Amino acid sequence: MNQKSIIVILGVVIIILISTTVYFATINKASQLVAPAANVVQQVDETTNWQTHKDEKNSYEIKYPKNWFVDNKNSKQEITYWSNYEDATSYVPGVERPNDLQVLSLQIFKSSINDTLDDFLIKNKFPFGQKERFDINGANEGVRLVFINMEDGKVEYLENILIKTSDEVFVFSNSGGANSEEAKISKSILDKMISTFKFTK
Repeated sequence: MNQKSIIVILGVVIIILISTTVYFATINKASQLVAPAANVVQQVDETTNWQTHKDEKNSYEIKYPKNWFVDNKNSKQEITYWSNYEDATSYVPGVERPNDLQVLSLQIFKSSINDTLDDFLIKNKFPFGQKERFDINGANEGVRLVFINMEDGKVEYLENILIKTSDEVFVFSNSGGANSEEAKISKSILDKMISTFKFTK
């Protein structure tokens, strides 16, 4: 076998080796790109099938659980209740509550255009133990207040989320129920509702 034939054979072997390496490297890279996708858990927006409450007078809308009711009989005082009971206001407060009662409410206060949320809190003497600031839709000043009171062996849980506009303060309240599990459920629902809240003007 002459030297030319050996060079040709070596060339062919090298080409085969390079082609094989490129092929397996490509397959391996593709499998790395595809494999993690199988482990990705898609986030489901639980509010997609919720009902939408639109308030034309106060120019806002918000979603609430599809099996809940809206009670705005106290609309003259700018109070709206959302609850899993049709007549939520009859249970707020002071009468025996059903074990699975969940009630969230919104009250709208007039506020000076020059006041901050801190000014409003001082003037209206809101009780709280914890205070946490947050933005709603990136545009409005907001704060979450949590107040927990233990009296006569009972736990009173109250959470307020306040959102400031130029001349109003929207106060969402979660009475939370009589135990920490109820409070946790109410807080989760309120957080999801607030995530859908938006002004319409």
